Amino acid sequence: MRRIAAAVLAVVVGLVGLLAVESTAFASSRLKVSDPAEHEQLSIRPGWVSLAFDRTVKKSMLKVLVVNSKGRNVVSGDLIYQGSAVLVQLENNLAKDTYTVKYQVDRKDGQPEGGAYQFSYGDGEWTDIVKTWSGTAEQPPEMANPDPMATGPVETPTTTPPVVEVSEEPTPTTTPSGTQSSATESPSGSVVPSASPTPTAPVSGGSDATGWIVGGVVLLVAAGGAGWWLVRRRRAA
Repeated sequence: MRRIAAAVLAVVVGLVGLLAVESTAFASSRLKVSDPAEHEQLSIRPGWVSLAFDRTVKKSMLKVLVVNSKGRNVVSGDLIYQGSAVLVQLENNLAKDTYTVKYQVDRKDGQPEGGAYQFSYGDGEWTDIVKTWSGTAEQPPEMANPDPMATGPVETPTTTPPVVEVSEEPTPTTTPSGTQSSATESPSGSVVPSASPTPTAPVSGGSDATGWIVGGVVLLVAAGGAGWWLVRRRRAA
């Protein structure tokens, strides 16, 4: 299969030499020969698309897509490159449809340039397309994508910021005097205030009142003893 492709490519390169002096519709994008040709309606399922340019192009800048009417790329495998020509294989079960060939090569100053054209397998329905473009300002997004099979722009990955977990801890409160209030945490998680000692009310009168009471008792005892002694002396007399 690869030998057949190389033979087809050699024929295309030969045709480029014959048509190099002619002006074609692809002159601005430097494409000289294409097979299938622009707006060609094929009755036999095509197996390849070959492109030949009027000069050697860089393989690193080269990209070829063949998309159906739904925008799906039907190229199968890597492209075959030979200096000024390139060939791409198409899917084996290609359906009847209109196909758009999009290509990109390098410009002499290193900028990309390229174009597009359409052919069909069966009856074709041609649509408006950008046939030629030049420079990064006009470069289609799918051609700027370095993926050789990509039919859309480069996808920018979205990043999700990491989730930071913050643990909630009880914050000690301060009393007006500036000291921390004592609090204990129960197993259930509720905070139970610690019991403070209950002040004992002072006895009314204090130690001075107690002294007066004791003194009065002593005087009463002394007075009773003196009275008993006087009564006893009178009886003895």
